[in-house]
Amino acid sequence: MEIVQVPMYSFAANCYIVTDGACCAVVDPGAEGARIVDALRQKGLAPEMILLTHGHFDHIGAVKQVKAAFPQAVVTGCRKDEELFTDPAKNLGRMYSDDPQQYQIEVERWVAEGDVIQLGQTAITVLETPGHTPGSVCYQWDKGMFSGDTLFDHSYGRVDLYGGDPVAMIASLRRLSTLAGDDRATVYPGHESICTLGESRRFLQQLLGEYT
Repeated sequence: MEIVQVPMYSFAANCYIVTDGACCAVVDPGAEGARIVDALRQKGLAPEMILLTHGHFDHIGAVKQVKAAFPQAVVTGCRKDEELFTDPAKNLGRMYSDDPQQYQIEVERWVAEGDVIQLGQTAITVLETPGHTPGSVCYQWDKGMFSGDTLFDHSYGRVDLYGGDPVAMIASLRRLSTLAGDDRATVYPGHESICTLGESRRFLQQLLGEYT
């Protein structure tokens, strides 16, 4: 698969365009929808899916623009974040925008732990990783993972926003610390730099040693 990182200048979030040549998805279009649409059109891509790792404003803010440009793209997320997808007060959209309606989106496909999303020839497995939000998920395949705001490069997501749960976050990080996969597999986080699964596991094992 080819994965293009589209950093959002707004709120320093990462959006990703994923394609295997025959099929395409957009992960976490959080802002600057026109730039995401332009990047897709320049590559001649029409996404079939919009994959959301969670419901915060900086990960959903451009969903409506991308969906308007590519109506066939199925908006996909975890139902445990349903109120965040629809309530700008809870997803913080109202705080940062004069047009909070852009942070009220319709999810068309609900996914849960163990569901498999087929992107062309690649099978992507849904991992529920609550803590940052109740419905935070990671999307994993054999060579990589979109980790949203659960796991960053030598860091992890905050738990002090609406729906955050520090106990659930520790459990999710503990799970990721033992996640099977090649050390060279790539972790694509919702903010900060891309890293490897091996680096992430070593960081988490060291971090979590403080909680044993």
